[in-house]
Amino acid sequence: MEVQSLTAGLASGAIGRGECYRERMARVDDVVAFVLEQSGTMTTYKLQKLLYYAQGWSLAWDDRPLFDAKIKAYDKGPCVGTVFNDHRGQRHVSRWSQGDSSQLTEDDRDTVRAVLEMYGRKTSDELVTMTHEEAPWLASRAAKERGGRDEITTEALRAFFLRREDAKTPTPAAHAMAHRLASFLADDGRDDTRR
Repeated sequence: MEVQSLTAGLASGAIGRGECYRERMARVDDVVAFVLEQSGTMTTYKLQKLLYYAQGWSLAWDDRPLFDAKIKAYDKGPCVGTVFNDHRGQRHVSRWSQGDSSQLTEDDRDTVRAVLEMYGRKTSDELVTMTHEEAPWLASRAAKERGGRDEITTEALRAFFLRREDAKTPTPAAHAMAHRLASFLADDGRDDTRR
């Protein structure tokens, strides 16, 4: 895509900002593998809530979904059904052979790392309580009780996470780029090994 058509598409809204980042989104299994590599063994409840937050913040910060799977409003909070089916009956999970974390882009990794910094120290119970107080889960549960679907849509997640005060902070990718630029500038922009 040429720069002019990309710029025009962005300005008109015909192309979402997320489409500039990549052509395909990550598989949820690859995200799960990365979360577990970064954090180690955790309860399945905690894993599910971290996936919910990673998806929500990716929608707010990067204007695109992080992964390809649907999130549903289960009794114990948001849950990715395909991941649930794979860990059903387990209380803890430590690795995810179905996923390959090397498939994530550096922006994906930055988003997940930021989510783990914000939520990774919280217990499963704390995360369940938090998600039970948030509009996407509450609205989906109410819809289900009225006979509707229990899916937490990407539109509901995006709207909720964009309204949060902490959504105004720079994106994880912007933080990572700032650190790389600071390192570059600290060396006065010179790399003496290339001369």
